[in-house]
Amino acid sequence: NTDPQDFVDSGNTGHNMASAAQGGVYQKATNLGIIGTSCGYFDGAGDCLMLDDHADWNFAAGDFTVEFWIKRSAISVNQVICGQSSAGVTNTSLSWAIQIDASNNVLGAIYHDTSGTAVTATSTRTIVDYDWHHISFVRYGNTATIYIDGVADGTSDLTGLTLIDGTGDLGIGRLGLYDNVYTTGYLDELRITKAEARYTATFN
Repeated sequence: NTDPQDFVDSGNTGHNMASAAQGGVYQKATNLGIIGTSCGYFDGAGDCLMLDDHADWNFAAGDFTVEFWIKRSAISVNQVICGQSSAGVTNTSLSWAIQIDASNNVLGAIYHDTSGTAVTATSTRTIVDYDWHHISFVRYGNTATIYIDGVADGTSDLTGLTLIDGTGDLGIGRLGLYDNVYTTGYLDELRITKAEARYTATFN
């Protein structure tokens, strides 16, 4: 194990990760990671990374990509991988979220009005093993798409929709500040890209 404060933002935005680790989440310094020598381990009981609300999480009506590698250690359990929310899940604090539900489908949700209404892209494929999988949630123009291991699997129509500029914190391993529905397992190389759809077709 390494110090939980060792998480870093390796992108060009340089978000401060010094106090992001909550509940004992730590880097698993083994060969388990997809890239490099470590990956994040989340025990499903309070472990998460928390980042303050920021313009980088506000996708508005533009393209975006949220992607990560995940290796779950519990299946058939509802788990939020990342998303933005207040502790009370108030409607104006929500913006977007990605989860794997109790049926093992991948869901990407966007919130586009202050009533808390979500438009959700849901995969038809289920993830029922304990292997590594690459998941991405992409908006390209008017369409949101879930990709599992590089294959499009579930879309939703976002024509005319602008995401709420959520006021909640961004949570990795849970839905923002909402103290529930935690990720159980390993996460590696989570990347958020604003204003770009990195994937628009099948990819390796």
